[in-house]
Amino acid sequence: MDKSKELKRKTEENMQVIVEVLSNHEYGLYATDIANLTGFNLRQCARMLSLLREEGKVNQLNKRSKWVLASKQE
Repeated sequence: MDKSKELKRKTEENMQVIVEVLSNHEYGLYATDIANLTGFNLRQCARMLSLLREEGKVNQLNKRSKWVLASKQE
């Protein structure tokens, strides 16, 4: 059980890194660019981007295209 909590915490930290990278690129980035900037492999990036999309934190502009931060709901 402790191991799953640690894994979840690490995943959350890694997703925050992706959000920070995207926040510095207003027009978005491709997953490969995110992987290069963060040091994560492409598979890790894809999984974390998928989780972030489910949480409503990022959007994909077009299928197989750039990822951007989701606009803030007010």
